[in-house]
Amino acid sequence: MHLADSAERARGRRQQQDNEHREARLAEEAARARFRRRSEIESRRDIRLAQEVERSKTRRQQEDEQTRELRRAEDAMRARLRREEEDEETRQQRNVATAQRERIRRSRMRSEEVQQRRNLEAERFRSRGEPSQLKQDD
Repeated sequence: MHLADSAERARGRRQQQDNEHREARLAEEAARARFRRRSEIESRRDIRLAQEVERSKTRRQQEDEQTRELRRAEDAMRARLRREEEDEETRQQRNVATAQRERIRRSRMRSEEVQQRRNLEAERFRSRGEPSQLKQDD
């Protein structure tokens, strides 16, 4: 009976050790599974983060390009307006110069007409033998 008890106790110890080993193995497998899940989650998070960084970088590049295009368009518009203003100033200056030349030409024509009238009157007075009255008008 003593042997039977001893064998029973030995079997109970082996059973307990087997149970402890099984529990340890299950706990280790559960820890590995948690680690794998955590790694997968972190990996997916890293991938999403990398994708978001890439999208953000792409969006920033597009915004920068749009900003550059907008600046180029604004610069082109400013240059066009500046040219138009310069053209308008040049046109106005030409108009002023043309008007001045026209005034000078008319003034000369009037002066020439006046001079011709004076000459004609002087000639008429001379032909009659009278002194010229134009000199007195001057």
